[in-house]
Amino acid sequence: MSNELTPQEQDDNRREHARIMEPPVEVSGDWISVVDVSEGGICLRTNAPMRKGDRCELILTDGAVFYTQSLDAEVMWRAGDKIGLRWIDPNEDQQEWLRERCAIWKEETLSAQVRPQDTILHRIPFRR
Repeated sequence: MSNELTPQEQDDNRREHARIMEPPVEVSGDWISVVDVSEGGICLRTNAPMRKGDRCELILTDGAVFYTQSLDAEVMWRAGDKIGLRWIDPNEDQQEWLRERCAIWKEETLSAQVRPQDTILHRIPFRR
């Protein structure tokens, strides 16, 4: 087994907050999809004409338990149809909500991943 880090792990190591890829979260507004989320911000796919510095209010809803939280965010970058936003001054309740949800989403993402070395294939005889 290799000790090399994947590109995702390398990227997470230089970030303050680890990203959760494709989390089970809905976001209010004109968004195509959630690319990733963290305690520090969110990456969305969108056709909305947003630019760096634009601000908006996002309402996040956990797709499993339907807990919601409103957060203010600022666009930090745009690349094609993807935008990266950072949370703007979340209060203690918002920070706690993000901490709890991100921990749960990370656990759900990890448990949903199927690694090839964990997969056992069985041959089933074909009968006519």
